[in-house]
Amino acid sequence: MKEVFYYLGSLLQLQALFLILPLIVALIYSESMFLIIVAAVSSFAIGSLFRKFSEKGPLTLLGGIKLTVLSFFFLTVIGMIPSLAAFDYDIGNAYFESVSGFTTTGLTAINDLDSFPRSTLFWRSETQWIGGVGIIIVFLFILSQLRKPIRRKEMEQVIETDSSLYKAGGFSEKIEPTMKETSKRMIFIYGIYSLIGVILLLVVGLPLFEAITMMFTSLSTAGFVVSNDPYTTTPQVIVLCLLMILGSISFVAHNKLLRGKVKEFFTTAENKTFFFVLVVFIAVAFFVIKDWKIVLFQITSSLTTTGFSITKVALLPHLLIMLMVIAMIIGGSTTSTAGGIKQFRFYTLLKSIPWLVKKYSNPTTAIVPLKTKKRVLEEEEVLITYIFIGSYVLVIAIGTALLMLLGSTFLDSSFQLASALGTVGLQTMNIAETALAGKIVLILAMFLGRLEIFPLFVLIKKLFNHEK
Repeated sequence: MKEVFYYLGSLLQLQALFLILPLIVALIYSESMFLIIVAAVSSFAIGSLFRKFSEKGPLTLLGGIKLTVLSFFFLTVIGMIPSLAAFDYDIGNAYFESVSGFTTTGLTAINDLDSFPRSTLFWRSETQWIGGVGIIIVFLFILSQLRKPIRRKEMEQVIETDSSLYKAGGFSEKIEPTMKETSKRMIFIYGIYSLIGVILLLVVGLPLFEAITMMFTSLSTAGFVVSNDPYTTTPQVIVLCLLMILGSISFVAHNKLLRGKVKEFFTTAENKTFFFVLVVFIAVAFFVIKDWKIVLFQITSSLTTTGFSITKVALLPHLLIMLMVIAMIIGGSTTSTAGGIKQFRFYTLLKSIPWLVKKYSNPTTAIVPLKTKKRVLEEEEVLITYIFIGSYVLVIAIGTALLMLLGSTFLDSSFQLASALGTVGLQTMNIAETALAGKIVLILAMFLGRLEIFPLFVLIKKLFNHEK
């Protein structure tokens, strides 16, 4: 466990560096810097203590899971400090906002954005940008770049540690042969799209502050906004939809695109499924509401699990709301910033239905492989997909029931739970006025959604079994 706290200390020190940006914003707008400084100093000091009283060593996959859970807890607790004064020191709302930021959810307890300090709004947007690529991935990139040449016998431990950090960050498939090159490439892709996003948003009329913060939250498919007035001009809607789509597509696919493999980018199973679902849902939604901006924006926002909205969700036709819920559950691609069950699992589910029919229509001795475009899926992979989707739906059902017991309607409860678990952020409830118990239910759903359920369950099992 000592090595876990060593790396946790490094992550907290890294968070202190990220707090420099809102500090600069506070200086520019002549706002109070006290709580931002408190957060930065606390993060760096606690991180330094963790590093001092722990030991650097190889990190196992279980250690990586522990690191992820602990980092989310410490980062969100310290991350709420800059916004405490803006929330009148309401810890429940401030912590909810911090969790929603780092998990890239976008549910908010703020009813009047224009009354909040610019530095607070900037920090909450920045937390989503950090959460999008994952602070662990940023740390892995820095660690791999600063690491000195090592002896051959130490290489195995380094590979295991880097792999554990990568998986703990919520990613699985490498985009380059080594973790060093993979993390470097991911940061490069994220950085390039971030720069392009700011430029495009400036071109369509957003001021610099809004352009940076909206890039933060659209590319990370997160959903926080910084103004009470939505951005609804045609160019703004198109650019925001583009950034949301870019954020919900796999880094692996983006790597192919940037290397000039355009055909491979559009023909991957996940991307084909994503664009097919997007087009079909938009087409169906257009039958119930003829405003193409609302249809395009709300469906894109739901499927990419971003959570932006340019209209009151509760006032939309129920069929459109249903499509949005289904889209939120499906979500974006694996190895992307998006949430949901992910496109590959949805694609596997669709492919496995005719496969299962065919399998049971043949003799038990017959070998009936489940083929995707590039490989044959093992039955164990299909089983894991089914279990994950089943668990996902079960969590929504349990969370919905808990919110209903607290007094919310079925529509509000189910929509809000699907939004929190999918790390989407669309809301039909007033979070600020929701009971603390309701906030806790949604916070747990956001954590489960960001950690993709199983890692947290594995850790809980290990803790209850008292296993090392």
